[in-house]
Amino acid sequence: MPGAKHGFKFVKVFGQRDAPVGYANTTFGLDYTGVDLGGMYCVSYGDGADTESDTASILGFDGLGYPGRAQGLPGFSVTRPQGKIFGSADWGTGWHVFELYVKFNSGTTRANEKNDGEIFVRIDGKTYLDAKGIFNRHPQNGKLDRIEILGWTQTPRGAAVPSFEIWYDNIEISLNGWGNSPI
Repeated sequence: MPGAKHGFKFVKVFGQRDAPVGYANTTFGLDYTGVDLGGMYCVSYGDGADTESDTASILGFDGLGYPGRAQGLPGFSVTRPQGKIFGSADWGTGWHVFELYVKFNSGTTRANEKNDGEIFVRIDGKTYLDAKGIFNRHPQNGKLDRIEILGWTQTPRGAAVPSFEIWYDNIEISLNGWGNSPI
């Protein structure tokens, strides 16, 4: 992202919309609050507490956040090997490789749902987030539906949208990981 940095939904994974019960989603967003415009600092998702919890749970790359109702359950683990955000200064002027993985937790009822959801973020070969054993969908929500890229831009309230650029190339979407880099 050369030049001006800006916040938007970098990549968003949507579950099937099963009206009227809502859908599950996971957002890999870039900061729009003004703290570090364009920096990727977290992944947000709904923990399935209800059918429309949207992105109420947050896993920050720097250790902050609220992982939701799976915290403390067997199998739950979150590691953040870098211990910091991918800040706006980290963009520089070169290309970067983002590897993002989402697995929705399984189950079709509260009685049989499992906290086996996963979220993983690797940037330029460095792991920023590895979360396992999470709840990231409600049992009534559908499975994976679509992946949206650059779907929504945001600015601090009342601020003008600056001119900015972001370039995407070589996008791979897979059900089983990518290349020779297993997750």
